[in-house]
Order: sequence, then structure tokens, then C-alpha cells
Amino acid sequence: MPQQNTKLLLFLTKIDLQGSKTNEEIIDELNLDSLKLQTILQRCNALTGEGIQQGLDWLKKKSENNQQV
Repeated sequence: MPQQNTKLLLFLTKIDLQGSKTNEEIIDELNLDSLKLQTILQRCNALTGEGIQQGLDWLKKKSENNQQV
């Protein structure tokens, strides 16, 4: 079982393709709710870099919050 302060950052690419899955579909298919982790599904574009910094900022913020506890 993962530790309570474990974070999970998933970068989702290919979101511009027709028929791409929604965040909810991905959460259901990967059964992420059952893990009880702090999770973010960050949609991004690997070619332009869009969304990458937002995901890293989230991870940094969550990691800093744990150090203050």
C-alpha cells in the first residue's frame, strides 16, 4: 500500500486526437480512486510543452507542503 503522502503525476499526451479519453475515463480504467493518492492527470502536448510546467508546479507545491507537516 502506498504511503499517504505519495503523489502521482500523470502526463496525458495525444489529447488532441479524436476519440481521446477524458480524465474521468482514465481514472476509472486505471482504478486510481482506489489508490487514495494525491493525484493529478495533467493534459499536455509533448511538441509544444503545453501543460508540462503546470504538472511540475503541482508536484513541487505538494512536495513542499509535505515538508512543512
